[in-house]
Amino acid sequence: MATVEDIIKMKNLQMAPFENKYKWFFLNIENDLLSSRPGKVKYLLNEYDYQAKLYVVHQFMEVNENLGNELFTLLELDVENTFMEKKYIDEMVSYF
Repeated sequence: MATVEDIIKMKNLQMAPFENKYKWFFLNIENDLLSSRPGKVKYLLNEYDYQAKLYVVHQFMEVNENLGNELFTLLELDVENTFMEKKYIDEMVSYF
């Protein structure tokens, strides 16, 4: 399963025409959420462990709280298990 570290490493991978694979990854998820394709998002994130899914939700909360909440519900994450380490929070961007 993919981890938070795997997502963060995407920042170092070029992906034209996007700045990097990290931005592509999040824009792809955002597009699917806005296009009402939640099944595609769940399928994509099925390859990621719980902490990685939580990281994705936290990143969305930073950029678009409404989509972050939608994603949290879609992924059926545990409301009692939402803590994210500061080292990961510090890796988040303020926009895609």
